[in-house]
Amino acid sequence: AATFDGIRWFDVESGKVSASLPCGKSGALLLSSDQRTLVAATPRGVSRWKIDCADATPVIGSETAVHDAVHVGKLVGRDDLATIAWSGWGHPIHVITDHERHFELPDSRGYDHVGMSPNGEWIAATRRFADGVRIWNTGTATLARTVPSVRDAGLAFHPDNTRFVVADNESIREWEIQTGTNRWSIPRRQP
Repeated sequence: AATFDGIRWFDVESGKVSASLPCGKSGALLLSSDQRTLVAATPRGVSRWKIDCADATPVIGSETAVHDAVHVGKLVGRDDLATIAWSGWGHPIHVITDHERHFELPDSRGYDHVGMSPNGEWIAATRRFADGVRIWNTGTATLARTVPSVRDAGLAFHPDNTRFVVADNESIREWEIQTGTNRWSIPRRQP
């Protein structure tokens, strides 16, 4: 859990703190699917920690600074967190790959709703005051396509990394990433 003075790791059964990171007020947090890597937005920027959970008490390794980012709003990552990305309040989307390659996605300034495919190959984003969902390929750092959507939409990737779902004020739709084909659409009920 992120707190005002750091990050605390809680034992679910007892509800007690089993480890803590005194890193200042933290915002967005990500925990890898194997629970061995933690990424967090802290006052110092975006950082990564390795975690050893062999015992009941996690042993948290030393902090690795990923980027001295400020204003991190949304933090997303590949399942193992080897590739991570973040957006925030009028800034472009930043990506760091497992090879420590850092880049900004082109034409991504102001996109604040961000999602990443489980394998880290694709990033999709929407923004509050613009229509459409943009899809970037993280391997080439290029915009792959834009699909129609009403502004301020939510999105999620399918586990197979080939499709994603967009929910906006008008409908819920599934899209093919490679072709931009709308697979299905469900209209939202109007009150």
